[in-house]
Amino acid sequence: MRRLKILFLLAALVFVTSAQQSCPVPGPARAASTDSIAPNPPSDMLLRPESATSLYLAWGYRDSTAIDNVGVTRFYVYRDGYMLRTVFALSTIDSLLSPDTEYSYFVRAADAAGNVSKPSVTVFFSTPSSN
Repeated sequence: MRRLKILFLLAALVFVTSAQQSCPVPGPARAASTDSIAPNPPSDMLLRPESATSLYLAWGYRDSTAIDNVGVTRFYVYRDGYMLRTVFALSTIDSLLSPDTEYSYFVRAADAAGNVSKPSVTVFFSTPSSN
């Protein structure tokens, strides 16, 4: 009986392995490889102070904002022209700021194929003083 179980497991493993090799997984990853259209840039930028050293940054995703023929998968957030982080949502908090300092932000949308939008409108923010 034990030998029969081992043979059954080996046969199942061979079947699954050959099925994976002959049947590629359909879905967005397959379509994304032929996608050459960049998403539209995000808009409706919103900045809100959280403290003297942090701010809340959000952007729009309505109408034709940051849409793509396949789908937006992530956003690149830039501070003062340098990439700050990759975000998988419509907002982020930047908590590494100095008090009483001006910063600029813009966001770019990206799709699964790696196409990146033009930058959003650049917005400026001055952190309050720590007093």
